[in-house]
Amino acid sequence: MEVTELEQLLSDQWRSTLSSCRGRLERDDLHQVLDYNSWDDLQNQITKGRIDELTRQEFVMFAPGLIKLKTFTELWIPRIGPKVDTSAIWGFTRLVVKVWLLFKDLVD
Repeated sequence: MEVTELEQLLSDQWRSTLSSCRGRLERDDLHQVLDYNSWDDLQNQITKGRIDELTRQEFVMFAPGLIKLKTFTELWIPRIGPKVDTSAIWGFTRLVVKVWLLFKDLVD
């Protein structure tokens, strides 16, 4: 497959954004982000985590957005290269879920 100029631009921008994000994270946060490279990693963390039934029900509200994000990455990532690092997408999503779980009681 020949890489178009647009695909190359997207690939370069993606790598630049990842590099910038990694440079701004604290070490522990960076490790947490890098541990989740795929939709499956995130889904396993959510479904196998110690989450009570009420939290699971609340989490269902996130599901449509996560499914859209999954679909987007399945369509977009292969276009910019086979070895694209998706940890920024799934790792940061995982951190958002983690923070939400930690602080949801304060919001309720």
